[in-house]
Amino acid sequence: MSWGWPAVITVDTSGNSTAASVGTDLAKLLADFLADPKKTMRKIKKQNYVYRGEVSKQDDLAPVSKYIMNDDVVALFVALYTGYDKEELLSDDNLLESFFDSAEAGKDHLEFETFDTVE
Repeated sequence: MSWGWPAVITVDTSGNSTAASVGTDLAKLLADFLADPKKTMRKIKKQNYVYRGEVSKQDDLAPVSKYIMNDDVVALFVALYTGYDKEELLSDDNLLESFFDSAEAGKDHLEFETFDTVE
């Protein structure tokens, strides 16, 4: 089954999720969705999705920019941190390194972005 998405990104805002719990939950949601003919209008054959384990160890996680293009990393970063103080965000080297390859790269990509809350 092709969903037409190049990647799926999950963000744990609770601090309680693990790769295993997210993978298991996502596999169950997809399988349950496909099992309901009303949701798929009977056009999609039922498939069984199974979480098969972590690909990366927590200590070896690469920055988000390894998995998606920089423009998408910027869009994700701005979506997650809209309403936060830009100066504070750009001074958090660990945060920038987790999204971009380096803090400097993050600062370069985010230089002209705004984090104002839309009203």
